[in-house]
Amino acid sequence: MNLSRSLFEEKLDGCKVFMKYRKVNTLLERKIIQWFEYVWKNGTAKFDETTITECLPPRLKGQLAVHIHMETLQKVALFKDCEASLMYELVLKLKLQVFSPGDYVCRKGDIGKVS
Repeated sequence: MNLSRSLFEEKLDGCKVFMKYRKVNTLLERKIIQWFEYVWKNGTAKFDETTITECLPPRLKGQLAVHIHMETLQKVALFKDCEASLMYELVLKLKLQVFSPGDYVCRKGDIGKVS
């Protein structure tokens, strides 16, 4: 077993212990474990992006964020005519969030909020 998989298993085991301690119902526990498995299968859990990037100086962190996210952001029709400086600022604001299959990211009529 490789290091990233064993670290992931350790995190999952800790979560299971916590859920038992807090007497989480079986249905919710199963959903949480399925989410962990989904995250692992899709490669999201193999690297903790925040931990890796938090030690970088702001300029390097920005360059890395642009490298990772700019191409995707440029494909969004809403941002098609935006200036490069705005796109750069948007890329810096992106944060990784993983949703399980079937989750609603937003619903019609929801009001956006800044976190």
